[in-house]
Amino acid sequence: MQAQGKITVLFTAIILLLLKFIYPEHNILSWDVFGYYLYLPAQFIYHDPYLLHQDWLHQIVAEYQSTATLYQINLHPETNNWIIKYSMGMSILYAPFFFIAHWLAPIFGYKQDGFSSIYGLVIESGMFLLSILGLNYLLKILYAYFESKIAILTFILIVFATNYVQLTVQYSLLTHVPLFSLYAILIYFTIQWNNNKQWRHLFLIALSCGIITIIRPNEIICVLIPLLWNINKSSNFKDKSNCLFASKGKLFAAVLLFLIPLCLQMWYWKKGTNQWLYYSYQNPGEGFDFLSPYTRSFLFSFRKGWFVYTPLAMIALLSLVFVYRKNKSIFWVILIPTVFSIYVVSSWSCWWYAGGSYSQRGILSIYPLLAISLGYGISFSMSKLKNIIFIPLGLLLLLNLFQAWQFNHDVLDHERMTFRYYKKIFLKTEKPKDADNFLLVNRSADEDGAIANINNYEEKTMASFTYEKAPQGKEYAKCDTFGNGDKHSLFMSETNEFVDGFAMKYNQVTNKDHFWIKASVDIFIPENYQSESAIFVAHFNHGENGTYKYRNKSISNKDLKLKQWNHLTFLYLSPEVRNINDDFKVYLWHPNKTKIYIDNLKISVLIPNQ
Repeated sequence: MQAQGKITVLFTAIILLLLKFIYPEHNILSWDVFGYYLYLPAQFIYHDPYLLHQDWLHQIVAEYQSTATLYQINLHPETNNWIIKYSMGMSILYAPFFFIAHWLAPIFGYKQDGFSSIYGLVIESGMFLLSILGLNYLLKILYAYFESKIAILTFILIVFATNYVQLTVQYSLLTHVPLFSLYAILIYFTIQWNNNKQWRHLFLIALSCGIITIIRPNEIICVLIPLLWNINKSSNFKDKSNCLFASKGKLFAAVLLFLIPLCLQMWYWKKGTNQWLYYSYQNPGEGFDFLSPYTRSFLFSFRKGWFVYTPLAMIALLSLVFVYRKNKSIFWVILIPTVFSIYVVSSWSCWWYAGGSYSQRGILSIYPLLAISLGYGISFSMSKLKNIIFIPLGLLLLLNLFQAWQFNHDVLDHERMTFRYYKKIFLKTEKPKDADNFLLVNRSADEDGAIANINNYEEKTMASFTYEKAPQGKEYAKCDTFGNGDKHSLFMSETNEFVDGFAMKYNQVTNKDHFWIKASVDIFIPENYQSESAIFVAHFNHGENGTYKYRNKSISNKDLKLKQWNHLTFLYLSPEVRNINDDFKVYLWHPNKTKIYIDNLKISVLIPNQ
């Protein structure tokens, strides 16, 4: 790499480091990163890899506020072991820096508990060094195909005109930037292997592929990069195969290097679950929907569409035309992993990947491949437009940096963006007063009185019961002695524990992005009653035994009025529905033996009218 390239990497590193000081990460060993990292302290400090003695874990969470809930672990029903949800790839990358931090902790007066601030500082430093290493290899890749001017311009655009800069500065311990770096390393040594056939390069390729796969198993597509590189006819493939099998011992060593990280994970699963392979994503409210991917929203939605917030990605994809014209030998090796990655990451039900990143973080790993495509596009454009091309590219870079700034200052909302809101805050440094009215519904506001603008909803009554007639099959539960406003009610006890309210599929209610369930019932409580009242329950179901967003509400003991009617109300906001064919249920549950009476059960839905 030329001196200009080395200076470019150095100045890029300095700029990123300055940005990290301006926008420091806080409590970095938390949330998802807490799950990625948990393997290391659990094994090497607490000697409890399956979290059987959780006093230390709860103490850590309480002291460092690592997570609101322990969603990062699952209880295996047969072995009663707690299995870490995420694969251990990131722990493998963190490990050298974890051991350095563990050695330094007592020297500098920190607790050797795995979570005192020195651990996060050292590990963050290590991941930053890995990111700079990845950028160094990215520029080397670009120099392999383009003159210095094109290579440096492409490099700068990939770093500063995409969401790479925001993820590197603020979320460096997530999987995405390390995967970017590992892909850059993989691609560079793939180029080297194709040029000189040195086995040490193949060993680095194999190890990179193994670590990439164990960080995020769907990234196993990365193995196609060395297999398909520089192959545009069958003779190329035959030559590569002959070279690989020329030394079976070295080929075996390369395969072994690929398998080592995978075997470590499989051994952990086997000891913890009695299964070599274990699917740890147990929440039915999230998962892959490969038959109905969210690709259109993933690419074009103003909520967090990749092309909307990283338009350079669209240019890079369109530039594949020039790759095909100029260098067919690498066209397919760029196209296939790119298409596969888009398909997989957009098949995840939470396709916007929560609120922790600007644009689409899940796709960052393939940027080193797209950088090559972008380079060909820029090269073609400069040959036609000369230096004029710097104007639109410069504007894209400035727009990206400004919108990343908006994201960091909460002007650009992290999860609830809409086109109408985007228009309100476009190129603005603060939110207009009425802008929040144009956001998607606030799904964290799921309590009584939480509907911000009731006028924005149309109410439809879906079920109403005064129990003049008993529900079919429960005639025995009808009471003709009294009611609230009439002479009829329904009793609940151990013989009538559940009373149906309403059930329907999401798409039978609305095609809007959400609705509210509004329910009410009158409950008569006998004298000397000791328990809580009947409980309103609502939840969605994704297939058999796939209950998600389960919510319930009852009247607490202190608010119960004995020997008279009590009124219970319930509000429930529909979740980010997994599938529009998922059904929901609303019903009453009374798990107590003492008989109570219910009357005037009413269930409505509130549907957005805009």
